[in-house]
Amino acid sequence: MAKIRILVTDRLELFRKSLILLLKEDNQIEVVDEASNGKELMEKLKYKLVDIVLMDYEKGDLACFATIDTIKNRIPEMKILVSGLFGSENAMAELMTKGANSFICKNCSPNSLFNAIHSVSKNGFYFDDAVSKALLNGIIN
Repeated sequence: MAKIRILVTDRLELFRKSLILLLKEDNQIEVVDEASNGKELMEKLKYKLVDIVLMDYEKGDLACFATIDTIKNRIPEMKILVSGLFGSENAMAELMTKGANSFICKNCSPNSLFNAIHSVSKNGFYFDDAVSKALLNGIIN
């Protein structure tokens, strides 16, 4: 079975490096590179074979939305898993609308992160309870 190739993007170096160490615990995941921002991410995607981009979101981070738009315009099949400390229901719904395949909170368990990665790789999406609620509220409202 081929490994899931991931490019990790987060502006916080300590978090990014720690996340990479954690991901190496799963023998079905290969971290192919890392980036500290969307511009660096887009440059690396020109030369790297990647299945999933794991990228950072901060409340009110318009650059994240722009990066998702750029990725989806250039590489429509790219899967994007967004992680953040906080995600309002509106932000989560907008991230999904822009083309993100999942949103997970940075305070989730390692198992939740691994489940999200494997689900996004296999099924094209992963919605935990928070994202499901955000999407449902977006449909109802």
